[in-house]
Amino acid sequence: GPQQGGEAIGRKVFTAGSQIHVYVGGQGAAGGVADQGNCNTQTGGFNGGGRGTRGGSGGGGATDIRTTLGNLSTRLLVAGGAGGCGYGSGTGCQSQGGDGGGLQGDSGSTSQEGSGGGGGTQSAGGVSPHNPAANGSFGQGGNNVQCNDEAGGGGGWYGGAAGGTSNTTGGGGSSYLGGMDSDTSTTTGVNTGNGYAEYIFR
Repeated sequence: GPQQGGEAIGRKVFTAGSQIHVYVGGQGAAGGVADQGNCNTQTGGFNGGGRGTRGGSGGGGATDIRTTLGNLSTRLLVAGGAGGCGYGSGTGCQSQGGDGGGLQGDSGSTSQEGSGGGGGTQSAGGVSPHNPAANGSFGQGGNNVQCNDEAGGGGGWYGGAAGGTSNTTGGGGSSYLGGMDSDTSTTTGVNTGNGYAEYIFR
């Protein structure tokens, strides 16, 4: 199947009256026909997915829980998004992106043009083996840097890298557990499509 986003689980005690904000990651736009169309056609998924181009898909966005709207530094729990497909997505994703993390996102698969973008880690965005301008960053998957079927990176605590050259795949974003108190776990590659969040108040 297609590359998948990660899962993050944790438990936290909040003081009464605390506000938390849940951001649910979106699926990146599927790649179109290889070598055809506008350079920046494939938008990344909501919440940090990187932009793809032509036949390369956008990366998936991360799902997170944070305490301040719009402030990435206040995220308590993050599930990383997957990187986008490289070349030929219009015919069913010939080269798969990396799964979202895990404490580290997976690198995108190697396509005929070379290695995919690297996955985000706990301390840095994923690294493109081809072009540092395609690297991921805090909360954001890398965007395509040229106009030929390159995939975007997945969002996450740190985002995965875009491929960085023609026909290359995106890396997955990392998950994060640092704001949780207990019962934490993270699993790589468990969710397809848009993200979701489940919470239980006790």
